[in-house]
Amino acid sequence: MKIRFWSLPLVLVLILGGHVLAADAQIEKEIQDTLKNYSEAYEKRDIKAIMSFFSTDPGVILIDGISEFPVVGQEQIKTTFERDFSQIQASRIEFTKTFVNGKGETAWFTTSLIGHIKVENQESPIPALWSGVMQKIGGKWIIVQSHFSYVPIVEFEEGPPPAPEAPSQKK
Repeated sequence: MKIRFWSLPLVLVLILGGHVLAADAQIEKEIQDTLKNYSEAYEKRDIKAIMSFFSTDPGVILIDGISEFPVVGQEQIKTTFERDFSQIQASRIEFTKTFVNGKGETAWFTTSLIGHIKVENQESPIPALWSGVMQKIGGKWIIVQSHFSYVPIVEFEEGPPPAPEAPSQKK
């Protein structure tokens, strides 16, 4: 197989471009620590602490997997957490696999997790996916966009996702 000269720039962009966009170890650690601190505040049901992880910008968005529409702004987000905590007795977040990427003062993450939620004295594991965008402001990473979805139990696998089925293959 011949390698054509024009393919060299593409290979360099793919290799170097991926490296440039990959979060450095410091950003990754800071985001991982932020997620851990957020989960601790959630477990304590500390709404004030939880809200400190969200931007005060009026356009901050939370998709919580329950509300019909995106939740926008600090007041609506606070109301959402108050609703959640009024319905559950206890909770704990167990992160299973987290991916972090970013550059400079902006980072994004995707994590699979199990939410251990106790309702009516019965604990249930609830698998979910959570992704978000954070900005570093005043030395602290804060959430500017968050999307939370409940899903069947999944594990992120290494390698490419499976190819979609063609319409003729579906039954």
